[in-house]
Amino acid sequence: MVVEAGRLKLRAERLKVRRRPDGALEVEGPVVASACACDPPAVSVEAARLVVTDRGEVRATDASLRLFGARALPLPWLSLRSPSQVGLLPPTLAWRAADGPFAGAGAHVPLGAARSLDLHTGAYLRGTGVDSVATLDTERARLRARWERLHGDRVTLAGRASVPGAEAVNASIDVVRGPGVGRAALDLDSAARPRDRLDVAVGAGTAGVSAFAYAPRGLGRAWSGLRVVAPVELAARSGSLSVVGDALSLASSGQAVSVARARALATAGGFVGIVRMDLRADAAAWVASEASGGGVGGASGSLAVGVGVPVARAVGGGWVHVVDPGLRAAVFAADERGAGASFAPSVVARGRAGLVSLALASSLGPPGRGVASASIEPGLLATADRVEPLARARLGARGDLARAELEGAVVARGALYVARADLGPRALFARAGLESLHGSNPVETRALGLADAARARWFATDGTTVRAGLGGSSGALFADASRVWGLPGGVALADEARVGYRPRCLCLEVTALGARRLGRDGVDVAVSVALFR
Repeated sequence: MVVEAGRLKLRAERLKVRRRPDGALEVEGPVVASACACDPPAVSVEAARLVVTDRGEVRATDASLRLFGARALPLPWLSLRSPSQVGLLPPTLAWRAADGPFAGAGAHVPLGAARSLDLHTGAYLRGTGVDSVATLDTERARLRARWERLHGDRVTLAGRASVPGAEAVNASIDVVRGPGVGRAALDLDSAARPRDRLDVAVGAGTAGVSAFAYAPRGLGRAWSGLRVVAPVELAARSGSLSVVGDALSLASSGQAVSVARARALATAGGFVGIVRMDLRADAAAWVASEASGGGVGGASGSLAVGVGVPVARAVGGGWVHVVDPGLRAAVFAADERGAGASFAPSVVARGRAGLVSLALASSLGPPGRGVASASIEPGLLATADRVEPLARARLGARGDLARAELEGAVVARGALYVARADLGPRALFARAGLESLHGSNPVETRALGLADAARARWFATDGTTVRAGLGGSSGALFADASRVWGLPGGVALADEARVGYRPRCLCLEVTALGARRLGRDGVDVAVSVALFR
């Protein structure tokens, strides 16, 4: 027999059910109760007697916890609280590298409709270190504040929020302050972020006003400022034109800088007979002035033209093979000066470059959705002082057994390339990633059209990071392991391994994690349990 009581399913051979004067439902069993949609349930409670209140609370007496139908833990009394009631959170058990074992517990505090506060605190069992976290959730905001006292005080704030009734008002914060930030138990991406930042934006789409503040993590000058963005966009059947202008006002330690910038981008394309033609023009200018009277500025522009003669051939099964040979030419010029001012743009380029290249592209797959694609583009890159060969390449594949992409450019003095790949079925696959920037100056990089490609993420200058790992899943079980290296030198930046159980009904999730990161001594190990997600 199966009876539904709210979100619970009650299973028993016989049930005696009655409604109490306070509105609660009283069930006499023995009965097995679960909110799990799995059949059989991954997590359930067997009890001699259950009381289900109208607020969703479940109280059980003479009970036991069942995992996959087997009795796992006797529970003489148990109370399962609904999200609208105060309740306890699952405990935290971890081994935090050289700092040793850590244990913590927490509570869930409802604050009204769709609002709650989760408070969690724990202690390092080898000493006096503590770690406390508060997480505030509402319909429009999530803010996480963490205070850790270990090797000095450390505070972390992260979150996003929007203003009810004002969809265009949004705020975000990402701050880590205190001594020993590099030794904190943070993941590699968070630990490598160069700046703390606070943003408050008012606008619709890409237009608006934003106030911001940022500071380098560790030592460095903090800046605050105001930004105004005003875009104009026009679209036509064969192309588009967009113009974006913005103004910034920055201040730091008694210094003030005003910056005005503008950028125009035009694209056009189409066919003349069987010949495909495309054009892209991009121009930008900026000027910065200081209250003390100094100033800097600059401008840059690029023009790229391409022609090709694509040929398509049906290969059966609704697939099409497209071959697209062509010719591409581009020029780039910049005069951006940053010397002599306390404020300078993040990229400073000065000079001219041009390129001409042959291009051969090919794709295979359903029309408009290539399963495999590749292009190779040999050519010449010319700067003010030399002409050198270049090679650009793109590779892509996606399917049941492979998902991969590679983009890069190599010239005589340097290279920039990005690669990511997953190879293998879902049950067991290999994952690899690579990001690299070597020797290429800003003029060459932007002439190649790679200005928006990811730089080597964990290097302030040239460098390479390589990520490799294995992963897989079978039913509800999953596991993965990876390592990140920094090159040259092969320094291991981070290792991570994870194994867990997560059924489709999400009534239970158990995850064990082991991680090691450069800057922290030892290995972090943690086990997390989530019920009835």
